[in-house]
Amino acid sequence: MLKEAWDSFKDNIKERVTNPFLGTFVLVWIVHNWKVVYAFFFFDKEYNLEKKIQFFKDYWNDKSFIWNLIIVAFIAIAILILTYLFLSLSRYLSNSYENIILPQIAKHTKGKIVLAEIYQNTLAQIKNLEARLEEERKSKVEAIQEREKMEERLYKNNNLVIDGGIIGDEKSKSSNSTNESKKDYGELIKRVKQDTVLSKMDEVLIDVSKKIRFDDATEVWGINFLLQNGFVYLDGSDSFGRFYNFTDEGLEFKRQYFATT
Repeated sequence: MLKEAWDSFKDNIKERVTNPFLGTFVLVWIVHNWKVVYAFFFFDKEYNLEKKIQFFKDYWNDKSFIWNLIIVAFIAIAILILTYLFLSLSRYLSNSYENIILPQIAKHTKGKIVLAEIYQNTLAQIKNLEARLEEERKSKVEAIQEREKMEERLYKNNNLVIDGGIIGDEKSKSSNSTNESKKDYGELIKRVKQDTVLSKMDEVLIDVSKKIRFDDATEVWGINFLLQNGFVYLDGSDSFGRFYNFTDEGLEFKRQYFATT
């Protein structure tokens, strides 16, 4: 019971203290009666208690206490009214600027002028995208370089047999080019055409002949097959892809491949 009464008392005090009229009224009363307030705190030492009491009696005898409160209340109300009027006016100006003036500016400038906040946000997004693009570019260059190294190793150390294909070193190709050109690749070609993974071999052979670049987006099973069998070798590369050329064995394989119906 006592706790509820105390909480209610605190809430009432808080409501009174935070009331804008009460605060304004107190400030106006202090300013309006500044002499009595000043005298209350700064009496001379020779003033005893009786003289102090007499001073306050004389002050309120000269001024009607009730009339003084009415004047102070009127001034406080006037100040509150002016305050709210200025607040309303400032809100009106702010809304007019955002809803009327800015749209008109945007309309007449046709997008040539933007808010600083929008500009800064857009600039930050552009910088972020540029940074990500640079990272992607570096990653792609590194991947291409690694791929080229692997292909060079495959070509130099070409000593495996894939699906019956014969792989020899470069010197063997050069010295035995005449004999190798007469080799029959019929069985190998037959298996290639039956293999669904190597279904694009026709396009790969034509692209190598035309010196077309091969990149990561190109079907690579065919070119890997040709590399592993020593039919092509890496002839160059740039930032857009890699170029390949036929070995003597590769030219013979291509001739027999397209001659096979």
